Amino acid sequence: MKLEDALLLAVIGLTFILGALIYSQIPNATIPAHWNEYGVVDGYAPSWFLLFIPLLTAGIYALFWVIPRITTDKKSWKEFAKYYDQTRIGIILLLVYIFILTLLPLQGVSFNMGYAIFPVIAVLFVYLGHIMPHFKQNYFIGIRTPWALDNKAVWDKTQRRGGKVFMLMGLGVFLAGMFPEYFFPLFMGAVFGGVIYVFAYSYFVWKKVKRKK
Repeated sequence: MKLEDALLLAVIGLTFILGALIYSQIPNATIPAHWNEYGVVDGYAPSWFLLFIPLLTAGIYALFWVIPRITTDKKSWKEFAKYYDQTRIGIILLLVYIFILTLLPLQGVSFNMGYAIFPVIAVLFVYLGHIMPHFKQNYFIGIRTPWALDNKAVWDKTQRRGGKVFMLMGLGVFLAGMFPEYFFPLFMGAVFGGVIYVFAYSYFVWKKVKRKK
């Protein structure tokens, strides 16, 4: 077992322990589960939700573990394995961070969820954008449009352009969290606008490649 896997499993195990301990203290309580754009709690869940996030994190870890073992192109996968590992570590640590933020209000800690979570999500977007050009053609990770999967040159261009777009999306997510009065136009514009642009870009690159043949 690789060191990062051992550390990730230890962290996930710790979330189960913390969730179970706090659940045993408040078995019939409700806990914060949703925050509005101003970082204020506007939704609650039953206390068993404390165990749901660790279960979700463990499930995602298992999925990331399985994917390299069922891919049909082992050689290509090895070429970007370290970037795949960085992606899974980032996503799992983000879930653990969200779990910790969920626990803090139960311990009497007051904070603005928007300021706590959106900068971290923005950093993850930017980092994914940074490593995205290194993703090789595959069915599991990266910007997997039908046209990128159809042609390697289109894949490479899509990942390079998509990486830059992801960085801009990260900036949009950060600004949305910092300026809640403009949350919806900033967030929707960044995320949905970025996704639509990348899909359109990938299609038009594919059309251009096909015309040259």
